[in-house]
Amino acid sequence: MEVDFKPSKKQFEAWQYLTDNITRELGYGGGAGGGKSYLGCVWILSMCLAYPETTWLLGRKELVTLKRTTLLTMFKVFQQFGISESAYNYNQQNNTITFNNGSVIFLMDLGHKPSDPLYTRFGGLELTGYFIDESNECPEEAVSIIKTRTGRGKNKEYNLTPKGLETFNPSKDHVYRRFYKPWKDETLPE
Repeated sequence: MEVDFKPSKKQFEAWQYLTDNITRELGYGGGAGGGKSYLGCVWILSMCLAYPETTWLLGRKELVTLKRTTLLTMFKVFQQFGISESAYNYNQQNNTITFNNGSVIFLMDLGHKPSDPLYTRFGGLELTGYFIDESNECPEEAVSIIKTRTGRGKNKEYNLTPKGLETFNPSKDHVYRRFYKPWKDETLPE
């Protein structure tokens, strides 16, 4: 199966970082309609198809919002690239998409929960990589925990750099401090 991705100039630049062996975290910001969710969905889909039995997180602050927005984009990407329903199983109860080659996408709620202040619900995850859509809406603590769970899902077997993509709209929160300000000040690590 081949994914025919025709990125914009900005998406192409981001794609280079998503597929290199150096970058571990990529922040991709911009306003509405800039193709942020689309880029993340194409990346995760292509990685799932290319690397059997890998595990990926697709997260957003609220699972309900993820299902109403990012997941719909994912299904549009499936359709665009000819991925039929026979190639995967979407389990709405477990919030997983499992491909016939054994790769799995976990759909996760990253919001703060008073019943889980230390985000122990992420403790057993063994992720190859992650895509957090609208990271600016998510607590920084959740993002930090997800990063510690990344690199445990067949990364060594496939020689894959543990990697995460965070997309966001302009805001003055952790994504501003972690991505935009260092980029603007030319101090952002490679």
